[in-house]
Amino acid sequence: MYSKKIVFALLSVVLAAPAMAERLVISLPDGNNLELTLPVAWKSTHQTSGPSVTVRLSSAASADFLVLITTLPVKAGSPASTPDGLRASVTELGNRALSTSLQERLELTEIKGQQAIGYLFHMTDRNPEKGPGDYREVHQGAILLGQQMITFTILTHPGDSVTVDEAKRLLSAAKVSSPH
Repeated sequence: MYSKKIVFALLSVVLAAPAMAERLVISLPDGNNLELTLPVAWKSTHQTSGPSVTVRLSSAASADFLVLITTLPVKAGSPASTPDGLRASVTELGNRALSTSLQERLELTEIKGQQAIGYLFHMTDRNPEKGPGDYREVHQGAILLGQQMITFTILTHPGDSVTVDEAKRLLSAAKVSSPH
């Protein structure tokens, strides 16, 4: 028979252990896999369309945020196949978004991981939110993962830095792997 102290100690360890994040492996049209590690309490759906896959991430419990990730194959030698070319593309996208944002100038942030290199910017919509499913904050950009460009949009409510940080960690840890 277990003593109450041992049972309590075991329960304390089990209850204190962090919940496990979900490892998501998605088959890409080129035969490789996109590997993402989802934070606890996030859910995912994905859809393949031609050469790309779009992953939709959100809270399992509510519509607090939305993260959209789209994979696009990149041909060697194309402008988006290098970090400098990718940076130029993200800069162009960000500069176009300035016209509807509170920000007056674009600031890029680098994302780096074992396989990933990319850039993102943050914008705040000039208009107030209009209810559920309307997001005022956007972090947007792209990363390179081998022969894949991953574009992403992180939509949140004001002050939700936790979701943004978790999404940036997810993106920096993303991998493209061969199924063999």
